[in-house]
Amino acid sequence: MRFNEIVVPYGTIRKLAKDTGLSEPCIRHALKGITNSDNSFLIRKIARERYRGVEIKSNPS
Repeated sequence: MRFNEIVVPYGTIRKLAKDTGLSEPCIRHALKGITNSDNSFLIRKIARERYRGVEIKSNPS
């Protein structure tokens, strides 16, 4: 099951990687809703609260 995608402003993925100490691919997968882990939930929460991330409803396909 995929989660809804979170869209963030340009440059946010690099900032999130620096803040959390995780890799940029890890951040991208978490924001796209591909991964399901504690780190992914943390990334998604920080993106929404600190970086004006907007959750986009995904297609059920």
